[in-house]
Amino acid sequence: MDYPRLLKLDPQTEAEFKGYIRDELVRHRMEDSRFQDDLISQQHAYWAEPPEIAIQEPFRGSSNVIIPLGAIAVEAVHARNMQTIFGLNQLVSGQAMSDDYTDTERPLERYLDLELRKGIKVRKPINDGLLELEKFGTGILKSGFIKIVKRAVRTVGNSEQEFDVITRQGATLDACPLANFIMPYAASDPQTASWCGEVHVSTPYDLQMMEYSGLFDKGTYDKIKSFLTNINSPLASNDFQVSQEELEHTQPVLPSRINWVELWISYNIDRDPKGRVKELVVYYHPDSDTLMGARYNWYDDLHRPYRIGIYTPIEHRWRGLGIIKQSLMFQEEITMRHRLQLDNATLANIRMFKIQKQAGYSPDEPIFPGKMWFLDSMDQIETFQMGEIYPSAYNSEQSTLNYAQQRLGVNELTIRSTRRWYSRHSFRCVKSSARRK
Repeated sequence: MDYPRLLKLDPQTEAEFKGYIRDELVRHRMEDSRFQDDLISQQHAYWAEPPEIAIQEPFRGSSNVIIPLGAIAVEAVHARNMQTIFGLNQLVSGQAMSDDYTDTERPLERYLDLELRKGIKVRKPINDGLLELEKFGTGILKSGFIKIVKRAVRTVGNSEQEFDVITRQGATLDACPLANFIMPYAASDPQTASWCGEVHVSTPYDLQMMEYSGLFDKGTYDKIKSFLTNINSPLASNDFQVSQEELEHTQPVLPSRINWVELWISYNIDRDPKGRVKELVVYYHPDSDTLMGARYNWYDDLHRPYRIGIYTPIEHRWRGLGIIKQSLMFQEEITMRHRLQLDNATLANIRMFKIQKQAGYSPDEPIFPGKMWFLDSMDQIETFQMGEIYPSAYNSEQSTLNYAQQRLGVNELTIRSTRRWYSRHSFRCVKSSARRK
């Protein structure tokens, strides 16, 4: 099975089509910038990376720890959800609509379960989409078709022969990053929007393989290869990915990547006199204004492959509210109070000396356990404490933590049960691997 045929457009139609796409991307880039900044700030709150610069207040070297309240809740909820989905031995359950087909239920269930686990390998995309759903409130999955063709060389007799090898072909399920999903803000559903899609970030190898496999028009890679080092496109940005790489310290030395856009769009591509639009799938490179390929929507019901899940719904909105946003105010307050407790304990545990001027000791006097001090008077040297430890500071932190647990629905009992499940699951995986060996 190959990809559906690519459309051949006349120069005028192609120019008008690209102009329409470019205008839409410019408008969306303007309205999407603040949401991208919000996602980056939430990811920083989840990562909870302490500042590298030493804090000067209330004294140099004060505590800079960040309490990752949002991350604690996300990891507990995510483990519970993954346990619910993949804790069973079988993912699929079916029921025949007629008694004549009851014998086919079990074979069909086993076939679909094997296809999901081994063919499509759903655990990775579901894990990624579900984690974004819990963190940011919205997760997006995309079903589709993929074909990957590679070129092989083998020795046959006394000569070498080249031939194509299809390394992967069939149904696929991918998690679309929320930061890369694009749709006009005036729309509320990918199925009814004038267009929707996602921004892809690909390496030169990926682009060549996709063109060779038939996803793009022939010669696409040669047209856009000069833009491979342009990471930040003005119309299709990947600011979130760049920010994540900075957090992880995994920035590539040579940023040989390129941004291109996949759009599921409605457009009057064949100049219908009545203005009726067609459902299309378009691949577009904004920087070079190159139409990489265009097809008619190949699904029977003309649906678009994006499916959206939300964590906490917001009325009349397609995006949801995630754990990081819910916990942000509590995380900031608990972090502040915890830092104050640590600084207070640091000061309370510091002992200083009051020394009479005529005692004969200088500021560089060495101090060590068992040291003997020879004094003329017993009150020439005394210690004093800089502060006291107040229990009220700890009580106020616990009060804030209780409010956060009520908002998030995650308490210590949930976290403990999640850890126990992870321990049992990991042990079971180790035993299974040993048994297979």
